[in-house]
Amino acid sequence: MTLVISRDELNQLLTMEDCIAALERAHLEFSRRQVIMPVRVTMPYPERRGRMSIMPAVLKETDAMGIKVQCGFQDNQAKGLPLIMGLVILYDPQTGEPQVILDSATVTAIRTAAASAMATKHLARADARVLAILGTGVQGRTHLWAMKTVRPIERVLAWSNTRDHADAYKAEMEAHYGLPIVVCSTPEEAVRGADLVCTTSLAKTPILAGAWVRPGAHVNGVGSHSLDAREVDSDFVAGARVYVDSLEAVPKECGDLMLAVQEGRITLDHVVGEIGEVIAGTKPGRRSADEITFYKSHGVGIQDVATAQMVYQKALRLAMGTQMRI
Repeated sequence: MTLVISRDELNQLLTMEDCIAALERAHLEFSRRQVIMPVRVTMPYPERRGRMSIMPAVLKETDAMGIKVQCGFQDNQAKGLPLIMGLVILYDPQTGEPQVILDSATVTAIRTAAASAMATKHLARADARVLAILGTGVQGRTHLWAMKTVRPIERVLAWSNTRDHADAYKAEMEAHYGLPIVVCSTPEEAVRGADLVCTTSLAKTPILAGAWVRPGAHVNGVGSHSLDAREVDSDFVAGARVYVDSLEAVPKECGDLMLAVQEGRITLDHVVGEIGEVIAGTKPGRRSADEITFYKSHGVGIQDVATAQMVYQKALRLAMGTQMRI
């Protein structure tokens, strides 16, 4: 039998605190090389302005095996549909029997922000209180939730390239969190005022410049994971202490770093290490209060599998979901 968890049930089961803890365990396993995880396979479908991504992973210590298959079609929003849709499926690691099926868009929305929160917890200054969000879509919303979970956020500076979207974000987030949200006219205005920055846009060219970032700030780069796109410029990358989720993924899908390499501003040795190594204590994190740190998030399969495993175990304890014979 396979457990099918509805989107409504998933939203009840998947808390930010639980997701951060699950990802920390997964990245510790990754740092110990106790996972099997090929880099994401992406199949473009340019005629339909879409693509399909496939992300399998095995966590040996957690004893979890699964895959995320997710589609992103740029014209969906005009049709009243989500930009991304897909499934996360866990399999019994002993037999291969499907164990649970989940909505990938919900998992992605929360686990991506939880990964940024994990990095923020281990890299950002403890007194970071002013947050800049560049990009006010789904990830802009979940990243505010995530940052509030790990830092005492008192004020949010938000920017979107569509003013109506930023205004809607302000109204929704102020009502939900009771925090002052300031809509900024430019990314520069937001970044210059912040201790903590999350870039959660669909930008192909930089929306964050190194000259704008305060000493001591921490930046989570989230929105891009292809070689032809970046949200941050080479000046920023060259001046920051850089960490990633997977070193193997960098030359294959990280435009934020590889474009800086192509421009001769850095070499791959500029990357200090993987965030799991920082959590494990085998690589150093922030060294001073004035240092600028950068976590470049690609999104990796262990994050989806660890999140799904946590949700699955919780659903079994609470007798949630629907058992079906597939």
